[in-house]
Amino acid sequence: MNENTNIQNLRDIKDHIPQVYSAASAKSLGSAFDRVVRLTGKHLHQIPANRVAWSHAAKKIVWAGEFGKGKPPEAQERAFHTWEKKIGATIDKVLETVCEQDVALDADASYDKIIDYVAGLETPGGQVSDGFFPNQATRSIDNLKSRTGIVPSWELDTETATKVIKGTPADKVASLRRSFLFFNKIILARDVHEPIKDLLPEKPIGPLPRIRDFPLDWSKFSPEFLKSRDKAIKRAIRGEVKKDRFAGRLGKDPMARRRAATRGRKKPVRKPEAARKNHILALSWLVRHAFPDREDAYCLQELGELLTVENVETAVEAFRARCQESEFLMEVRDTSSMNTYLCNLSTIAGRNWLPEEILWELEEQRYDPDNYSDRSDEMSATREAFVKLMERDPEIARTIVCGPERLLGEWERAFAKWKSLSVHPRTEALHLLAGASMLGLALARPMRPLNIHEITNDGQNGELIAPKNERVSAWLDIGRDRVKNRRPIEGPIPDWLWNVISVWLDLGRDLWIRRFVEVEEGKDAPETPHMFPGETVNRVMSRGTYNKAWNRAMRRLGLQGLTPHMMRHVAATIYLAKHPGAYEVVAALLGDSVRTVEKFYARGEGRAAMEMFAEVLAELNPNLVLQKRKT
Repeated sequence: MNENTNIQNLRDIKDHIPQVYSAASAKSLGSAFDRVVRLTGKHLHQIPANRVAWSHAAKKIVWAGEFGKGKPPEAQERAFHTWEKKIGATIDKVLETVCEQDVALDADASYDKIIDYVAGLETPGGQVSDGFFPNQATRSIDNLKSRTGIVPSWELDTETATKVIKGTPADKVASLRRSFLFFNKIILARDVHEPIKDLLPEKPIGPLPRIRDFPLDWSKFSPEFLKSRDKAIKRAIRGEVKKDRFAGRLGKDPMARRRAATRGRKKPVRKPEAARKNHILALSWLVRHAFPDREDAYCLQELGELLTVENVETAVEAFRARCQESEFLMEVRDTSSMNTYLCNLSTIAGRNWLPEEILWELEEQRYDPDNYSDRSDEMSATREAFVKLMERDPEIARTIVCGPERLLGEWERAFAKWKSLSVHPRTEALHLLAGASMLGLALARPMRPLNIHEITNDGQNGELIAPKNERVSAWLDIGRDRVKNRRPIEGPIPDWLWNVISVWLDLGRDLWIRRFVEVEEGKDAPETPHMFPGETVNRVMSRGTYNKAWNRAMRRLGLQGLTPHMMRHVAATIYLAKHPGAYEVVAALLGDSVRTVEKFYARGEGRAAMEMFAEVLAELNPNLVLQKRKT
């Protein structure tokens, strides 16, 4: 921001519009800036007068129903982007006209210029992820200025940073490393930060000398220990396998083997290789922190010598101390990493009948207030903000419910001129149709993204059953072994949603396969059991492609920020808006416990008290009805 002007935020930009534009244009732009307040939920003085800051704020806007009600989503999207560009162009024009050109900068002034720029884009105190930079980000640049002030910002390189690190007191090194990491993020995104682009080095600062925990070398352990480790991990994953006392003379009993393989577990392990990797990481964590000299660990002969009460206590204390001293690790209470390791160790110890003392110690450490992280029990800020927005604005809920049919209309307009379309418009149309089907399934039954992503509609165990005639509805039948909480998902799909989903199955999926899978000319697309096939018909669509199709469809509807998993919370919010307090029904709908539903959606006693207080005020205000009639 230029020091010679008073333009700091969008309020200042709006005040200077009459000086730059004609009267007619100033009136139109004033209305456009008033819309900024309504859509962002912020006052103009809260948004910095910067094109980057405005672009960052515009990406969070949910504009559904705000730009031409009744128009196709594509037309509404174009109107939104036109309005967004108009605000950005106004910012640039006012700054260019009013602000003076920058003068040559010396070393201190170069850092001051960057500090002013970062200050205009950092998150205000007390808010979460509301700015382009984190709160107090200017301190990082100020720290660099105080340590490297004799070198201009554009000349800062790895050699200079290394010398500065070595000459910094030990208790100040951690904060200086974080400052270099933050500065590197700005350097890597130099094209985004156009106002300070010339003040940044050409290359990011390379790796700096540091002390890190080097990985464990399992090959140095004895063969006996490795055999004991692998056997314990296998038992932890598959459970105890009961021996056949008849040595197979009576034949195999697959049901008995299945019961034995799953004994002691709530559900079968779907990804045993990933589970094995997690168990090995937990054991590696224990060795690295319980044995300062790893040569002592290499002398162990069996797993029971490693999983002891003393080793667990030592590892926990060492990890806690390491988190406090290291600038690369978060505090133990701010992350669930140690809790994850302890949970995996508990599984290994419990499935291998280790002494109860070690199980008690692991459980005690997991739920120790100094170690326990309650982050997993909180609703994320983004998800909570979107759900609250939907509660305040019923238009958002209507846009979500009407989304599949609106996206289907977009597909039909594109398919009507399919032969004249190039590759990119065809891909975009297929993404929109796939997104319409994904949204339709999420509305038919609030499922986790994995169940929608990997759903099948063909074969003996097809989970999406098409209707055989007009008198029968389409049906969902997902077995309990495919659901996270082991509760089967069964029920009909509304006909109006099936009308959208069937278009993808009958037409869109074949075109998708022809677009992304090699198919010989003149031959039909190969059959696939997956509703959303990947690059090969026998595999499911990659998660990246799935998210790309979903996000493109949501942007077309003006629902930025609506993720596949968030649809579960949207369904609960919509239902509770019509049936307040029906937590048992929502719990059955989502497959969650009543306690979990109440925790996420009750919103506390304060909200209920506030609503009752508003009713009391309405009853006591004799002019309330007359005021409403006037408006």
